[in-house]
Amino acid sequence: MSRTEPPPHSVPSAGPSAGLQRADHVSTTVDPTARQVWRAVRGPLILGALILLTGAVLAYLGRTEGPGNLDPSSPSPTGSRALAQLLRAQGVDVHIARTTDEAVRQAGADATLLVAFPELLQRSQYEALRPLAGRIVLLGPSQRVLDALGLDAEASGHTAPETLKPSCDHPAAQRAGDADLGGQAYRLRTPVPQAHSCYPAEGAAKGAASLLIVPGQPHETVLVGRADPFRNAILAEHGNASLTMQLLGAEPRLVWYLPSLSDPAAGTGDRTFMELLPLGWRWAFLQLAIGVVLLAVWRARRLGPVVPEPLPVVIRATETVEGRARLYRRANARDHAARILREATLSRLTLLLGLDRHADADTVVYTVAMRTAGSSDAVRALLYGVPPGDDDALVRLADDLDTIEREVRRS
Repeated sequence: MSRTEPPPHSVPSAGPSAGLQRADHVSTTVDPTARQVWRAVRGPLILGALILLTGAVLAYLGRTEGPGNLDPSSPSPTGSRALAQLLRAQGVDVHIARTTDEAVRQAGADATLLVAFPELLQRSQYEALRPLAGRIVLLGPSQRVLDALGLDAEASGHTAPETLKPSCDHPAAQRAGDADLGGQAYRLRTPVPQAHSCYPAEGAAKGAASLLIVPGQPHETVLVGRADPFRNAILAEHGNASLTMQLLGAEPRLVWYLPSLSDPAAGTGDRTFMELLPLGWRWAFLQLAIGVVLLAVWRARRLGPVVPEPLPVVIRATETVEGRARLYRRANARDHAARILREATLSRLTLLLGLDRHADADTVVYTVAMRTAGSSDAVRALLYGVPPGDDDALVRLADDLDTIEREVRRS
């Protein structure tokens, strides 16, 4: 089996003493330096910082909530004091409610109930408010809110905020004309007589619009996809003031309900974690998840050809051969060992005889027999015969292969 020894190469030492003697050398060889660690992590760190910075900028530019947001007593750009004063000038009695109990006490059949942040209410709160007001106006409600109100309508996705035309025959929309709407779009699942779908946005689903007015008992429900027209900042633009005043001033009294999480009524009932998250945070989490997946794809290990690299310990090839032979013997893999011996001998013989490395068995047997004193049958049995049945036969096979190779070299 000496002819099958592979050339010397670098492998980890199998001896315990060698491992102890070279432990320090190995650690100093493979441990990454500070420069290598920085070069490996700087890409993900820069990308993560860019994602966080982009999210912070978008959150700052797109923020709408804060002190005074949609508050009829706030003069800030996000407040609604201008609209409340216009309504009072037209004889509408404006009441501000900050809890469900206050809204229930002040609402009635002659009142319009405006819910500024419908996502903060639970189903039990809607059940308490639903039978009270003559008209309910909701700003940007989600599908959960529509289901809680028992409306046969669906939120069919978001559209870009823009100036839209009424595109409906509702008197309030016709008198107001163009308005800055868009945002959430709504549509009825089944047609309802006297319902109005106004201000459809480009790209919205068929039959969906950013203003949906649904008549019914005990009240009329108005769904508005965007709250910006109710704020001081753009109230005076286009037909925003006319539209909002008509939507909120149809009844002699207006209950302006500003829900909050501090409302005692908000502590009752069970809500899932996703229901507690504002819609903007859900989109932020989705974008972050996509960013993480892209980062994983970018930094994933690429599979390619095996790259040899020097190892810290070099030992003799005979030790490798002996170790492999012990493994073959323990597994009784005589057929595998014999095949390796024959393949190695055939590879050297074809080179010595000037034959193609893929030459067929008949050509090899004939050429070897011509260069040695053996018969073709003996050469075929030696090079292509059956595997040996025991260890002694395997040893004889190795010796015979070594003998025939020496004869070819001498001829």
